This record gives sequence, C-alpha cells and structure tokens, in this order.
Amino acid sequence: MTPGESAEVERRFTYHPPVGDQPTRYERLRGTAREFAALLMELCPASPERRRALDHVDYAVMAANASIARHTPTALGGGDGTAGGGR
Repeated sequence: MTPGESAEVERRFTYHPPVGDQPTRYERLRGTAREFAALLMELCPASPERRRALDHVDYAVMAANASIARHTPTALGGGDGTAGGGR
C-alpha cells in the first residue's frame, strides 16, 4: 500500500469526534433532510421510486456528514482538505 493509500484508509476508517461547530452543522443537515423526506412522503405515491428517493436523501446526509467529519480542520492537524476518494 502506498503512503497515500494508507492515509486514505486512516482517514476513512478512523473515528472523528465532533469539534467546533460540527454538531450544529450535522443537525442542520439532518433537519433539512427530514423536511425534504417529509415532502417526498407527502407528494409521492408509495412506490419503489419513493423508497429509492428516500434512500438517496439518507445517503446524501451520510456523505455530507462524512465530508464534515473528515475534512474540517482541527487543532490536531486533521481535515487537510484532501479528497476522500476523489468522487
């Protein structure tokens, strides 16, 4: 494994405890996603497509939370802004 690959594994699979305003940012994301999910439930008929839409909202929140956790600069020198997988 290259040093870059090793660093990526560490970044992806190490617990990143919340720092600074991260908890507030997570809550804002979840709150907005919850409102959007409620709108989907209200407007879309029960269907596989609605379920997939909800799954995508759920995934978007998880990916956004990972971005905040992995790439927010901290006093410990973490969160250097490098791409987490480059996607």
